[in-house]
Amino acid sequence: MGTDGTATAGRGLSACAGGGHAGSVRAGGATWCGLALLVMLCAATTAHAQQTPRHDLRPYFGARSLDSEPSATAAMSCQLPVSKAAGSGLLWSRTLTAGGGSDGIELFQSGLRDAMSGARCRGVVTRRPDFVLEVSPEAGWAGRLLRVFVVTHNGADATLLVRTPDGSWRCEDDSWGTTHAGVDVDEAAPGAYAVWVGTYQPSSGNPATLYATDDPTIDARTCPDAPVESGP
Repeated sequence: MGTDGTATAGRGLSACAGGGHAGSVRAGGATWCGLALLVMLCAATTAHAQQTPRHDLRPYFGARSLDSEPSATAAMSCQLPVSKAAGSGLLWSRTLTAGGGSDGIELFQSGLRDAMSGARCRGVVTRRPDFVLEVSPEAGWAGRLLRVFVVTHNGADATLLVRTPDGSWRCEDDSWGTTHAGVDVDEAAPGAYAVWVGTYQPSSGNPATLYATDDPTIDARTCPDAPVESGP
């Protein structure tokens, strides 16, 4: 979206640079071209802002402070004994829906890139985050692997976007050879991790489960597509 706005402003600059009457018409001491360009640049900036996810808005499905207690529901969802979740790794899950809808944000057009790979983020997400995961210094998760992944339950091609506490963006699509998506944050720092669960094509209302674990052996392949109800 920023490209279109910049192109429009660029055409305005070319017209003014060409001279002629447009540059000589004045309104209240300012040239008409100056005022017109200011309007176009403001419009381009506003359009770009509207195409950028906002981590500071209220998440659709709430927030959760991650702790060292295993989730029995998540373990059951991934067909693991609770002792497994409590032993070599932590595991948490939350049911929600994936997709940004017909008026969602196209991540590729937003210009966001994954902080690790540099690849352009893809998919369609809502402007507000879907969920916020909190890692506190006292929690068992701080300083460990934080793997966030999503499993859809209707075959929708999921994408994932995560904003880390330092403002970096992480994104992924088709992880582990599946149509699900996951992001790994090594040595997770304390703070808020805003999460957007999107889809590759515009859609909404796709049933899905969001997972968080510090166990590298748990991913979308070990957690089946069948949803298991879980709370906040």
